[in-house]
Amino acid sequence: MSASGRDYIPASEHVGLHNLVTVDLSPLHDGIWGDCARSFVIEQGKWTQTPKTGEFLLGLQAEAHLHWAMRSFVEPTTTVDALYHFGNAEIQRLGFENLDFMGNLGHSIAMRREDRSYIAPGDHTPLSKLSFFTFEPHIRQYNGAWGFKHEEIYYFGNNGKLRLL
Repeated sequence: MSASGRDYIPASEHVGLHNLVTVDLSPLHDGIWGDCARSFVIEQGKWTQTPKTGEFLLGLQAEAHLHWAMRSFVEPTTTVDALYHFGNAEIQRLGFENLDFMGNLGHSIAMRREDRSYIAPGDHTPLSKLSFFTFEPHIRQYNGAWGFKHEEIYYFGNNGKLRLL
């Protein structure tokens, strides 16, 4: 499930022996805002980076692929709209669906929430015009039970290369 932070209600279930826990944080310190989301696989009551459960393994692999594919696709002139369509095509090609409650794949990092722009259709701003932007596909296999998320913040360096913050 994907929900706005304003509408989010924490679950009361115990993590247990077999689960997927997603943590999505938006820290703010001295007027500087960050953003980070990760899904953590729990098997046999412990966190693992190398799950045995097929759906867990495929979800983590899909997230890694999506970030690799995005980094391979994006150039300074790539628009927000182009990244949105590319990312969603890759999600579908991998057999997954976009779970984001607004349908986007990330957003700019701005000082004020109302200045934030989203990786969504119709925005033809070149990504290089955004000081920093996130890429955070929230995905689930078609007919799957688990939703995965991995968020990174990106920017373009002085040489025009996409960089990971």
